[in-house]
Amino acid sequence: MISIYLSGKGGREGYPFEHFKHYFLDICHSHHEEGRALAFAFILYDFNHPEIIKTLHDQDYWKALDCISGKYLTVFSFHHFDRRSRSDDFKNSQQFIEERFGIELSKARPSVLFFQITNGQVSVPFAVEIQSETVQQAFVEIRGILSDVVDSLKEVMPEFRHNTAETFNLITNRLWQRKAVLSLRKVLGLVGSAQELVDKLHKL
Repeated sequence: MISIYLSGKGGREGYPFEHFKHYFLDICHSHHEEGRALAFAFILYDFNHPEIIKTLHDQDYWKALDCISGKYLTVFSFHHFDRRSRSDDFKNSQQFIEERFGIELSKARPSVLFFQITNGQVSVPFAVEIQSETVQQAFVEIRGILSDVVDSLKEVMPEFRHNTAETFNLITNRLWQRKAVLSLRKVLGLVGSAQELVDKLHKL
């Protein structure tokens, strides 16, 4: 988990926004080469979603998500630690995402945006919307999304870690599976995590 500081100063590992904006590809490349990540993600939100802000500002939640991400994912999130922060701060982050990934964020829900870097180029991203509207539920949902992706990345053998396209296919396949299972759970009124339901269906 890496913080990008839109304003103010934080106490976590991270980068000032202008530095990150300039060295974005280099940062991702170094994380991959140093064995710190097999793929990447952004947790995206704005001032209209305080449940996400509070989730990411909670030290215990942050440490838990960082532990889940481990050596498999580098997850970036934009932060403002200055109480005088303005909506322009988040507009800067939205503009960065829109320019890099070609997606419109102005009307989007909070999401986790997964992507890959291949030959110095950003892949087509895969976004998973965060539906929860309370702090506890948002943490549980983000934790579940990251856990599913990390589980898929654990299948990558060390000698194949540079096969970035195939690695990202593992992620997108798992996320499509997650979406299908959650839809089924909603229809049938089932409980349990997405992966637990997948395991149960495989046993049928």
